[in-house]
Amino acid sequence: DQLIEEFAPKIQTIREEFSQNLEFNETVELLENELPSEFVYPVEQYPEKIKSLNLDKTPKIRGVLQGIKGQYLIFDIGVINIRKYTGYELIVRA
Repeated sequence: DQLIEEFAPKIQTIREEFSQNLEFNETVELLENELPSEFVYPVEQYPEKIKSLNLDKTPKIRGVLQGIKGQYLIFDIGVINIRKYTGYELIVRA
């Protein structure tokens, strides 16, 4: 409860920002009693040779996601250290 009170102004700011975004049709909802979620992404195949992909040099990358290991997205064409791109806006298509 103390944390919720402390961050109430920031939560309200986030709600207002998202409500103004026309692409975001849902409201921001505070989850008070949720348990942590665990995600498991098995790696189907590790690359024989690791090739690091750089979104600054090659903004469009096409490949098949083979798995996730830590902060790395492992594709059939190379590996992306996703933490490097914190703050970037990415579009992922299936």
